[in-house]
Amino acid sequence: MVNRKLMVRGPLATAALLMLLAGCGSDEVARSTDRGGSSGGNTEDTGTSSDASDDAQITIDTGSTADTEADTGTSDTGTTDTAVADTGTTDTGGGTFEYGDPDPVPAYSGGACPTFASGSNDITTSGDPRDFRLFLPANPAGAPVLFLWHGLGDNADNFASGMGASQIAQQYGAIVIVPSMAPGGGMLGPIWSFPSSLGGAPAEQDLTLFDDILGCVDGQYDIDNRRVYSAGFSAGAIWTTYLTMNRAGLLASTAIFSGGVNAQLTFPYASSDYPMPVIMSHGGTTDTFNGFLQFMPMMMTLSEGLAADGHFGVLCTHTQGHTVTNEIVLAAYDFLFRNEWGTGTSPLATDGIPASYPSTCAVVQAP
Repeated sequence: MVNRKLMVRGPLATAALLMLLAGCGSDEVARSTDRGGSSGGNTEDTGTSSDASDDAQITIDTGSTADTEADTGTSDTGTTDTAVADTGTTDTGGGTFEYGDPDPVPAYSGGACPTFASGSNDITTSGDPRDFRLFLPANPAGAPVLFLWHGLGDNADNFASGMGASQIAQQYGAIVIVPSMAPGGGMLGPIWSFPSSLGGAPAEQDLTLFDDILGCVDGQYDIDNRRVYSAGFSAGAIWTTYLTMNRAGLLASTAIFSGGVNAQLTFPYASSDYPMPVIMSHGGTTDTFNGFLQFMPMMMTLSEGLAADGHFGVLCTHTQGHTVTNEIVLAAYDFLFRNEWGTGTSPLATDGIPASYPSTCAVVQAP
């Protein structure tokens, strides 16, 4: 383990040198520009014709097979939500918080839950039909849950493939959920809905989508509700940022790849109910979208707010612009599944950042 600390007092210098995780593929994340439905590299054509589509999609080579064991030692899927609560207090530096059980998993707003299976699933939420992809481990009973949220112009199938959702379900013994954006949207077209100038209407519909899917998956598989995670890229990362601030009673940890906050364009930073461990990344000064969203300062604002509120944060930088590298995503998976709800921090706070993480990953310190 190594101890790297990063003071967030100004713009960050980025480094190109990235270390590969042991045993993982060395392919870099493919980048594509979708303008009118065309795509390059080895990513899929999402079939969108929107000029506002996201200018980066990702392909992650996890280097794992279906029977690969996770090396974190934390993927015991026999744990259910009947685990004994830690009722102690935690002083995270941003205040003292008392932890008991996580918030109750919400009941499905539509009445009786549909039955889900591996692959494509449908659910009616907020009165509208929605769909998501479900990847199940060998034993989904009592398993942790990971939500993956795709970017603008991408789709659930492409993102699930690029993020290695199937492999991650097996490697970490986790239920992996990849929702699709609603066809409606805000100023950019289809986008995850949150209260902002970018968000779709109604603004809160995707909070209900998250709650409904989680509630029905819990009802079917009795999930480990102390180990629910969320990760996203670009628009999906902005949405995961919003979940970090608004579902801290349910989420154990999040991963935010080129997201963050902007008081004018997305939404301002807001303190969450509980601190949680968060791993983040940005691609430097060229990490932008259509010239008006600049993700490096958005991520810096988020990092500073989280650190000031006592969240344990790790920030990884790269120089590839609006994308995310294989190495950072693989480190993020390792980071997420180490964490459990109710501690307010991460084992990495004492153990240090693993040497297998990219050398640009550093613990974020309060300004």
